[in-house]
Amino acid sequence: LVDMKLGIFGATLTTDRALCSYGKEILLAVAGPAANLVCFALCSLFPVRTDATELLSIASLCLAILNLLPVSELDGGRIVYCALASTFSPSLALRVVSALSFGIIFSLWTLSVYLILRLGASLSLFIFSCFLFCKIFIKNTYEN
Repeated sequence: LVDMKLGIFGATLTTDRALCSYGKEILLAVAGPAANLVCFALCSLFPVRTDATELLSIASLCLAILNLLPVSELDGGRIVYCALASTFSPSLALRVVSALSFGIIFSLWTLSVYLILRLGASLSLFIFSCFLFCKIFIKNTYEN
């Protein structure tokens, strides 16, 4: 273990070598969204529907969907990276995931600006897309 960082949005462990194979890494990355989908299913099947179960159900589904986006800091990005790195080179996988990340974050940002200007809504999507952009691309600029 080289470094461990704890933040508001999760923990990051940095090691000097891979802790597990690409296949096991994919299983680890799928576990988070899968837990969200199980929570969504349990809340949806709950016999007594309340505002709290509705909110938890919708929040769990939204978290699963967002976490599966192929963006490098999210589980979807880890899944795509590991799938590509196991077949091609890790450097190619990193370039593909970086391009996907930029395209998806830019699309989310564009959608959020449109919704803000058109409907006066979706400030949270705007903040989320700006946060992801800063976390991924500004961090990489300072590291290189």
